[in-house]
Amino acid sequence: MCTKMKVVLGVGALVSMLGVFMSPAHATAVAVADPSFEENVVAPGATLAPSNWGGIWSGMAPGEWLAWDSNAVVWRPTSANFPSIATTGSLPSSADGQQCLTNIGQLDSGVGQLFDGLIQPHETITLTVAVGMPLGLPYNSGTVFAFAYQDPTDPTGMTGGEIFEQDGPNHDPTLVPGTFIDFSVSMNTDDYIVPGAQPGDTDEYGNPLLAAGDNLLAVIDVGPGMCVDNVRVSVVSNVVPEPSTLVLMAAGLLGVLGYAFAKRRR
Repeated sequence: MCTKMKVVLGVGALVSMLGVFMSPAHATAVAVADPSFEENVVAPGATLAPSNWGGIWSGMAPGEWLAWDSNAVVWRPTSANFPSIATTGSLPSSADGQQCLTNIGQLDSGVGQLFDGLIQPHETITLTVAVGMPLGLPYNSGTVFAFAYQDPTDPTGMTGGEIFEQDGPNHDPTLVPGTFIDFSVSMNTDDYIVPGAQPGDTDEYGNPLLAAGDNLLAVIDVGPGMCVDNVRVSVVSNVVPEPSTLVLMAAGLLGVLGYAFAKRRR
């Protein structure tokens, strides 16, 4: 192979390596069980509290929704609640399917789903939910979204705690009664993981420490009369090369270019 071709291939390889490291990150979807609450089918206008819901921390396993009371129910609205159902047969805009989760009580209620070992370093985890405000219900209160964690070494599922929470879009002017809009909350794991901690570790007072490998609990707190649907969880890796790696790659690229220049002068 001629020297010129070797130089071209060397430069191309280094540029490709830099492109891999510096290219924008892509979100990876995480599987959510029954993301649109269609698993338990109900009649139009009817509600259903699935029998496996209740006791959000007690005996919770990955891959299922659990609620902390019976006010969080699966509901199949009608066109009186979301007018677009009359023409499309399904919930509007960012919602999915014919059913959603709603709160039929007068106080906040909600659900959570556990994701096994999802908390890892250098990641941004995003929870996206379609939030709806139906017509014809007596209450229209707020929603709250939160991330919590659970210690996978505790067989009771009781060890863990909340990481952070954020209010939903109940006062967003784009959330028009009779419609849904998407709302997202994100968490950078490096802001909360205790460096060096392992699942099951506690501090000097016996409080659990958030560690890589802990389970993530996505919590949706639904205000009276509000609806949520089409739940999505995604992860973006924030891993970047060490500065020393970038320096070595840049030095290699300069070396190849310098060699090509010197060869041409000779």
